[in-house]
Amino acid sequence: MAGPEAAAVTTGMKSGPADEIRHVVDEHIPAILEIEKSAYEFPWTEGLLRDCLKPNYYFYALFRQQDIIAYAIMSCLVNEAHILNLCVSPQYQRQGLGRQMLDYLLDKAREEESHTVFLEVRESNSIAQGLYEKNGFNRLGSRRGYYPNGDGREDAILFAKELMVNPF
Repeated sequence: MAGPEAAAVTTGMKSGPADEIRHVVDEHIPAILEIEKSAYEFPWTEGLLRDCLKPNYYFYALFRQQDIIAYAIMSCLVNEAHILNLCVSPQYQRQGLGRQMLDYLLDKAREEESHTVFLEVRESNSIAQGLYEKNGFNRLGSRRGYYPNGDGREDAILFAKELMVNPF
């Protein structure tokens, strides 16, 4: 284990014993950018990714041995968390890794005493919508023209999940 910021990850039968989630640092950005480009038609830029290394962002990567295979970014402010990006490298999708990253973020949001977690999903991304709905997120509405697409803009579905926060 690589220090207190690392966490062992149990990813079921498909995971290896070396899987762990760690904080992203500057040197990880090129690998994350490659995953971003392979997973999305309109990927985040290097500058946006580097901006998420600043305080108030929770930027984690799932490592399988030395390789980054998934990552997630969340911000937490004033009892609210916002999942900004959750991505699994295409060759590792459909193995439960997105759920692992989501569970990790939700635990961090609870640690930060967030009462609600918000996120947006492309209207066309039914797989991600299913993941969030299965994990207790509710649809709140939509954001018109939120995402770029080949023809202009695509709507986003806004989701939220209320967290149980220990009052003591």
